Amino acid sequence: MSRIRALLAKVGLYRLTAILLLIVVAYSFVAAFIGWLDFDPLAMLVTLIILVAVTTVLSWAFGNTLVGSVNPESPMITGMILFLILRPTLDGEELIWIGAAAVLAAISKFLVVWRARHIFNPVAISVSVLTLFNLYPAAWWVASPSMLPIVAISGLILWWRMARMRSTLLFVVAYFGGLASGYYYLGATVQDALQIALYSSPIAFIASFMIIEPLTAAPRGKQRAVLNLIAGLAMSLPVWLNEYLWWLSPEVVIVIVNLLAFLISGRVGISLTLTQKVEVANSIFEYHFSPKRPLKYQPGQFLELQLNHAADIRGNRRMFSISSAPESGEISIGMRHENPSSTFKLALADLQPGAEVVATGIAGDFIIPKSEPQLFIAAGVGITPFLSALRSSDPARNVVLLYMVRSASEIAWKDVVADAKITVLLRCPEDPGPLPPSWRWIGNPPLSRAVLRGNITDINKRKAYISGSAEVLRRVRKALRGTGVKGVKSDVFLGY
Repeated sequence: MSRIRALLAKVGLYRLTAILLLIVVAYSFVAAFIGWLDFDPLAMLVTLIILVAVTTVLSWAFGNTLVGSVNPESPMITGMILFLILRPTLDGEELIWIGAAAVLAAISKFLVVWRARHIFNPVAISVSVLTLFNLYPAAWWVASPSMLPIVAISGLILWWRMARMRSTLLFVVAYFGGLASGYYYLGATVQDALQIALYSSPIAFIASFMIIEPLTAAPRGKQRAVLNLIAGLAMSLPVWLNEYLWWLSPEVVIVIVNLLAFLISGRVGISLTLTQKVEVANSIFEYHFSPKRPLKYQPGQFLELQLNHAADIRGNRRMFSISSAPESGEISIGMRHENPSSTFKLALADLQPGAEVVATGIAGDFIIPKSEPQLFIAAGVGITPFLSALRSSDPARNVVLLYMVRSASEIAWKDVVADAKITVLLRCPEDPGPLPPSWRWIGNPPLSRAVLRGNITDINKRKAYISGSAEVLRRVRKALRGTGVKGVKSDVFLGY
């Protein structure tokens, strides 16, 4: 499983979303040709071309004019999601409304904004307008039994890639349970109620491609869980209005939840100016930026950086743990430059001080508190989220750091860690030479319960925080079993 996760991590999140949507769209054409969907393939093709063309042209025009950049996958994703929601047609008047939906979705990203950050899922706000004014209501035709398998598989891949299995599953359970209960209350049999909830609702598609949309979702896991629960119940439970029974349209609920997410998180667009680039170890660099406006973050959180360049399959956005202290007034990120390196890192390395870049937001649940004895376990550049905590103003921090590197040349940020005056256990295959006080080289033993207990005598009084690749996290968690550690929290490595 770790190999599959590592393979997925090599594909950028937005590019992976676009690829999965393209697979779903292609599958829908096959389903229409063989009669599983009651649509004219020509109508589907015309509708798809209009939606993708309009969203792409307008996104590039507004993006380059207003903000100077655009994520190339974003308009394609928007157009394909609209295609799977709006009923395909060849009727001229209806195609005008199809085009209007694409226009609304594209421009909402640039006009319905707060501090350079759009508030609503562009598809949801566009379809809500058309539905509320009865111009071209959403059909949600993707919610058909023939489409369910491919949509569900695609959704599971995205949930896993984004590490949002729990919060998204909460939405699914709330939506499915509420809808089935509602139909059962209205007189359906248990079997019919379950079948309606599963096969006749857009639950799988919304969970797969809309409720998890990162730019309009809440940045913290608990926030997303609560809002997903609200969304699932709001979409599924009927309400009485003027003696009639009504269900809220899914797109309207998504817009409402987007607004709630914006209000509780205060998301803003982030503009950064590169101030310096420092090589802290062999092929390991730290980039320092000055933000245009003060930013709030906590030690352990990450930043999603966007660089417009001729991107490889991983796209033009990356998530990096923040290594600077929250009170420093700057933003710094650390990374290894492999050989060969990705196009993103090559473009970043070419930047000169004074260059301006943008970030889409700060998020993450790997929050490192101050008031507990802690065990930090870092593998290579996995030390970066811990640097934010070690650089922050907390002289009484009680930390043991197990720092694992592949060679002595990879020991990075030695001065930062030494200044924190914490106990450091260095796991390295070779003799690292002179080390700062409170550092100890322990060789390169295989990680095990005995090794951890033998080197950290009070491990049962500490909570463990782990940062590194998926394979490292798996091995460390296994070694921690039976050590008596008070808890384990892992940084989710989403691919640098």
